[in-house]
Amino acid sequence: KLYQEVIKDSLRDDLYHVFPKSHAIFYGNQMVVLCMDLKKAKTDQGMSRLKSFIEKHALRIGMSDFFQGIENFQSYYFQAGAAIRIGSMIHDQKRFFSYGDYKFFHLLEQLSSDGKNNLKDFVYSGLLTLEKYDRQHQSELFDTLKTLIDYGCSYKDTCEALHIHRNTLSYRIERIKTLIQLDLTGPTV
Repeated sequence: KLYQEVIKDSLRDDLYHVFPKSHAIFYGNQMVVLCMDLKKAKTDQGMSRLKSFIEKHALRIGMSDFFQGIENFQSYYFQAGAAIRIGSMIHDQKRFFSYGDYKFFHLLEQLSSDGKNNLKDFVYSGLLTLEKYDRQHQSELFDTLKTLIDYGCSYKDTCEALHIHRNTLSYRIERIKTLIQLDLTGPTV
């Protein structure tokens, strides 16, 4: 047992060199790491160092989608586990599995299982945040975003469909951007 603790401490210390602003805990025989500082440049450097780390210690690593709010931790923990489980079946020699690469397979797995399906697990988390905000504040931001997308991001058509002024739509869009941190001007909308 002492030997296992020494190995765990060594792994944790090595991982802190890969992602300095992270928190690592052990859960059973798994290490859970929360990375707090994920600026793109640092993340790219960290991912390069992470690959070396994986090879050095002969580990398998699953990475969940990015998230905000620790209250959602459990579902993202399961995402990382699903990435490892599904990824290992598809690529038996691979060691790093990102949930985004296996999300579709996880969805199929959930749909074909006899258990209770929670399809909300496959929805962009920002939309769930928006839905929750609307319930708590009796607002219409989710419907506004849906209408904007339905009308091809045309402010004019969206305003007409919702019977609101353009300034109201602009205010709502800015509020949506702030809440879910989504760039509505990019090609993803």
